[in-house]
Amino acid sequence: MSRPTLSLVREGTGSGTVTSSPPGIDCGATCSASYNQNTPMTLTAAPATGSTFEGWSGGDCSGTGLCTLTLTANTAVFARFGVTSGSTQFTLSVTRAGTGSGTVTSSPPGIDCGATCSASYNQNTPVTLTAAPATGSIFESWNSGDCSGVGPCPVTLVGDTTVVARFTVPSTTRVDFDNPAPPGTTMNGVFQGIDFGTGQWAGSGPYSVNSTNHIYFADSTGTSRTFRFSPAPRVLDSIRVYSVTPGTLTLSDDTGQTLTREVTTGSLQLVTTGWAQPTTMVTLSFTNGWDLGVDDITYRTAP
Repeated sequence: MSRPTLSLVREGTGSGTVTSSPPGIDCGATCSASYNQNTPMTLTAAPATGSTFEGWSGGDCSGTGLCTLTLTANTAVFARFGVTSGSTQFTLSVTRAGTGSGTVTSSPPGIDCGATCSASYNQNTPVTLTAAPATGSIFESWNSGDCSGVGPCPVTLVGDTTVVARFTVPSTTRVDFDNPAPPGTTMNGVFQGIDFGTGQWAGSGPYSVNSTNHIYFADSTGTSRTFRFSPAPRVLDSIRVYSVTPGTLTLSDDTGQTLTREVTTGSLQLVTTGWAQPTTMVTLSFTNGWDLGVDDITYRTAP
């Protein structure tokens, strides 16, 4: 026998929670639950400080008391919260930026941006923003409002607040060191979206089996070098390498992804990582150090 689902939707300019008896809904966090058919349910609304409960709709419930219903089919119940007269309110605004597209919604409701990109809430109301990229776009990051990363953005309103949601279109970049060419001396800083640090790498023209510009270790000390994607994490897809002596190449990153590959002499070899996670720093280790030449570093924005 199928188990019908009871769903709770909070509406209005105020905030509050709804709980159920028997347990299952605590909305807040959990706003739907499934129960056995013909289960008698009771819903209780509790307005937050500065808010008032204005009433029920749906599920044959009305008024401001307890909502009682018998669950015979999937049912949605709406709980409307308003703002207590004289309560201090602040405005939360969402600005979408970047080359991609997507929507941002809020809990408690109020923002659905898309269409509605600002809403007013009582002072000290905790609001969670969630970003959803459109098809063909990715959500890159939050900016401002003390939010960062790509997960939900929690904001507690103590004043008018603006949060920027950045969407981007996935793209692949290949750094071939040909246009423009790297300096013929030590490379320092950012070059085509990659920060090569200070004193680690040097540029070279055609050499041995590599007929184009490339890079190599800036000196013969050590067997490892690093580079960072700048300004944001990226997924390393592949590099091309050659060596005048055979050796073992190891690629690793700050998320724990790793790859080991034997490099032979006599050809420019494509090394494909198969990595899926965006990373900030990549470490390249080669048993014979600066005998290794590196070309065609290919990276992409995270899926």
